[in-house]
Formats: sequence, structure tokens, C-alpha cells
Amino acid sequence: MSDIAYVGLAGTACGGTRILAEHLNGLTDRGHNCTLVLLQGPPINWMPTKFTQLVVQEQVQDRFDVIVATEINTWPVVAEHSFFPNVQRRKVFIQMVEHLFFSHDSEAWGKFQGYYHHLETLEPIVISQWLREWVTRQCGQVPPVIRNGVNTKMFYPDSTVEDDRLRILIEGHGKNMAKDIEGMGHYAATWLREEGVDFELWGFSQYPQPYEFDRYWRLPNQSTIRQIYSSCDILLKASRFEGRSCVDVEAMACGCAVNRAIIMGKDDLKHNHNCLVTRYGNQDAFQENLMRLATDEKLRGRLITGGHHYVNAHLRWADIIPVLEEALLS
Repeated sequence: MSDIAYVGLAGTACGGTRILAEHLNGLTDRGHNCTLVLLQGPPINWMPTKFTQLVVQEQVQDRFDVIVATEINTWPVVAEHSFFPNVQRRKVFIQMVEHLFFSHDSEAWGKFQGYYHHLETLEPIVISQWLREWVTRQCGQVPPVIRNGVNTKMFYPDSTVEDDRLRILIEGHGKNMAKDIEGMGHYAATWLREEGVDFELWGFSQYPQPYEFDRYWRLPNQSTIRQIYSSCDILLKASRFEGRSCVDVEAMACGCAVNRAIIMGKDDLKHNHNCLVTRYGNQDAFQENLMRLATDEKLRGRLITGGHHYVNAHLRWADIIPVLEEALLS
């Protein structure tokens, strides 16, 4: 049994925070004393947690065996011994190259690149192959890859609709440079309607409704997200960069076919097996794939079956947590 602490900024609802909570829940189940140290708060209160949460703004004297930086603003706090003076093993769990959220001429772009020298003293763990290659280019280390899992007690088929009308879901936003800054999802849905296909357009994100939807949720709770995925036939998602996208595999677990446009972060996206995928920016191919899914029920069914099989075969937290444990403690 070890004392393990992850350090984050806040426990607000998002995919990255969900992964941290799943890590700490799983490690707690394996007998470790786990703590989430939050530098700003609030704590996680939107999903089940089994670990201690501390909101602190000063030196932490607890003698943890391992401490793990997460979001990039936590890297200096963990790397520099002043905040956690009694910790020997210091790691960093990398879910994204965070300067990619910003434009080249922004202050944050340069600030975050200035933090990457901490990779010389922190032991990295990453969630995808492209992040592994990025870390190796930065510091020469070859970190272990710990894939994201799907909590199938939370994400499973749970539809709330009874009619057979086609429903298409757009999740996410275009508020930063890694996301759908060109509006590919909206343009594809608009084009499909202009082509005469009848459907309802649903959407959700953490931001106010950006354009017209038939139904839209801002910051829905977790059971509502499950029901949204389950009630829609197609997830229409576009983004430039993801560390390793959570939304696609959550939708697969709920029985929703996935149409994806992406550049990096597609480790779990298997074209023509569990989704249709094209490169972000290729609007014609994205729309062609959407038309195929909208008009071919057998194709949708095949991809839904492939998605279920992929999640159950590769994304079980029960299989992932022991690998994480070894990476943290070996």
C-alpha cells in the first residue's frame, strides 16, 4: 500500500478530470491511500469518488510516496520542492500538449512551452502514442502509455426516445485552437439538411448554445450525458487535437455510431471498424461519411457493434489500473 497524490487545479466537470478520478478510484480499490490535491478548487462533486480531496493554497507537509502533476500549471508546483517538500517520487501525467489550445502569438503559448523543461526532473506518463513521441522529442524519455478507459457502469445504452427519427449529436465547442475552430460539425449538419435528409440535431458542451439546435444542453449531468449519447444515432465530432478523445468511446459504449474528424489523438478510432474517421479540415470527406451513416442503417449497426466490442475488449478500467499502478510505483 502506498500514499499517492495527484495535483490538479480544480475538480470541474470535463473529460480530463474524469480520467484523474477514475485513476484515483481504481488505485483506492487496489488498497492505496489516494488524494487529489487541488490548488484552486472546487472538489469533484459530479461523479462518484472514493479518495480524499484537499483544496490547498500553501505548503503540504503530508509524506506521499508518489506525487503526480497533471494540468500544466501544476508542473512547477510538483517539480519545485517548496510546495511538497517531503516527496521523493515526482511524476507528471500528460493528457495533452497544452500550448496547442492557444494561438502562436498568445502569451499562454509561450508560457506553457516554458514549463516543458520540468520534464527533465519529472517522470512522465502519457495517454497516447503521439504524446509519447512528443515527450521523447522534448526530453529523450520514452514514457509508458496508459490508455483511457470507459466506465461502463456510467456509460451504457439508455435511450429516452421511442420514435425512429434520425438524431445527430454534436458535442464540444470551438473555443480554443485544439477544438473545432472551423465549425466542421455545424457545416456538415447544415449541408446534410440542405441535401434533404430529415433529422433532429442535438448538442451539448460546457458553453452556451453556439448556433441552432433542436435540443441543446449546457453542462448536463452525467446521467443526462449517457441518455443523450444513447438517444442519438450519430455522434458528429470534429477537433484538431485531443490527447486521446474520451467522448468518442463514451458514445460507442452507449450505442451511438461515430463520425470523426481529427488530426492527433485518434488511438481508439478504427476507421470502418468502430467509427468513420477523416483528417480534420477535410470537409468533403467528413460530409461524405456523415451521408453514409445517415442513409445506411446497416453501416451504423456494424459500427455500433464494433464500438461495443472495442470498448469491452480494450477499455476496461479493471485491466488498465494495474498497468497504471506499475507505472507509478515500479
